[in-house]
Amino acid sequence: MHQLEFIERKVAAFRDARNWKKFHSVKNLSTALSIEASELAEISLWKTDEEVSNLIATPEGREKYQGEMADVFMYLLLLAEKLDIDLVDAVEAKLALNERRFPADEFDGSFDKNKRREVED
Repeated sequence: MHQLEFIERKVAAFRDARNWKKFHSVKNLSTALSIEASELAEISLWKTDEEVSNLIATPEGREKYQGEMADVFMYLLLLAEKLDIDLVDAVEAKLALNERRFPADEFDGSFDKNKRREVED
């Protein structure tokens, strides 16, 4: 069992021990994921890049980022389970698509969305 599968099972076991699966509709999980992602972004809101770097350098700041990132990851895992999506396969497919859309030799050091290639998914 790879580590992702192990953590997926731990997250599901945590949920199941509390009988929360009944609340985990696609809508609710998507909404929770969005809220947690917003809470992650909020840590940096109105801060300069230097201020963010300084915050991350502190144990408290690192803990804030770590906690919100964990929340995002757990909701993503639960949503993937609900939709029966293998996240590893999904990432590999998306990377392959993006390789075709954004060839490295054309996008080296820049991201001009007008240059992206339209390709079939």
